[in-house]
Amino acid sequence: MSGGTSSIGSVDLTLRHERRKTGAPAWLLGPLGLLAWLLCADAHAQTYTFRPYVEGFAAVSGVNVGDLEYFPAFGGVSAGAFLRPGIGLELHAEGELRAGDDDDFEFAYENGLGASLRLQSPPQRGISGYVLLGYARFSVRQERENGAGAGAQLSETFGGPRVSIGLVQRLERWPLLSVSAEFRKYYVEDGIDIDSFVLGLRMGRR
Repeated sequence: MSGGTSSIGSVDLTLRHERRKTGAPAWLLGPLGLLAWLLCADAHAQTYTFRPYVEGFAAVSGVNVGDLEYFPAFGGVSAGAFLRPGIGLELHAEGELRAGDDDDFEFAYENGLGASLRLQSPPQRGISGYVLLGYARFSVRQERENGAGAGAQLSETFGGPRVSIGLVQRLERWPLLSVSAEFRKYYVEDGIDIDSFVLGLRMGRR
């Protein structure tokens, strides 16, 4: 580690290398407990078929760090299943597509993992509304160039709640495919604010 202790939430950026502790993802206990409850509930009245799905998506984010604003892009995949009508669980993984820049600074959403509970309304003319309530752990990178062209780089990992609201439209020509659009908010308390607009293509039964 260098002499400074600056973080992503600070405009003063210093190069820092830090070995992070990796342990059991305790935040997964909540979603896994909910999954177990849903699978055990009404066990003697199985009237709903387990319906898996997979979705690929791309997103553009608006990120505020101090007085700087960035618009990085990332993509990813999510996989889940509806366990009851309108109630599902899903896991998601994300990775960097493009970094955003402001003045001499550059910001990138490097990667992320998480889990969410999906609450989805019955379709009306093929369109359903949905809310995703979950937790995400993600890494970001911020860089700054000095006058000589050399740069300092800082990477940090954050974790916190993630909330999305969106619409999904089933395609009449290909009934197993749906397109979706959502607004996503990441809640972290480290001087960084991330909002994302996400477009996705999903394959699976409703």
